[in-house]
Amino acid sequence: MALDRKEYFEKHVWYEIWMLGETYKLLDLRRAAIADEVIGNALIESFCTHARALIEFFDKRRGADYYTAVPYVRSNKYDKLKRQINNQISHVLDEGRSDEIVEKIGPSERKELIDLLGPDIAVFKQNLKPPHDQWRPLPDVPDSTPTGASTLTVAISPNGASSSPTLLETVEVNVGGPGTTTTGPSVVLVAGPIGLAEKK
Repeated sequence: MALDRKEYFEKHVWYEIWMLGETYKLLDLRRAAIADEVIGNALIESFCTHARALIEFFDKRRGADYYTAVPYVRSNKYDKLKRQINNQISHVLDEGRSDEIVEKIGPSERKELIDLLGPDIAVFKQNLKPPHDQWRPLPDVPDSTPTGASTLTVAISPNGASSSPTLLETVEVNVGGPGTTTTGPSVVLVAGPIGLAEKK
């Protein structure tokens, strides 16, 4: 069966770029720590999987080049990061996995991936040839700088929250104790009504 290029572009390429950006925003650990290890790991693995898929899309001639008027300029800029993703996420090989923190895909590696993929995706979008330039617009990749967040003021007592903020809701914490108005850093609720992680 022949590949439906329009469906591939509008559903699959679109999805990879969208998920790359959305998982990156959720993993903005400078804004909030993710207390639940399973959720944190799943977000990291998802981000890396979408980054790897997009790297391959740009590196393989049957990928990005099919849609653009100007061929993608290939280089080895992704080699180190792709190897890290393969070793730490995609492959379970004895010689590839490491428990060393410097080998893991941390915030600096994710930022580097966004800083590399973001411009490549922007150039790809600018150089789409007809009829691809008339198809569903592709999402933008977020900037790698901290995004910040709007805050909801919620008084927090030593025994728990005075209201019921939801999972991943950004709240402002009253750090001065009962009867005061002193507020501390914005935090994001990550694990139940009082599972709050301080903004970094």
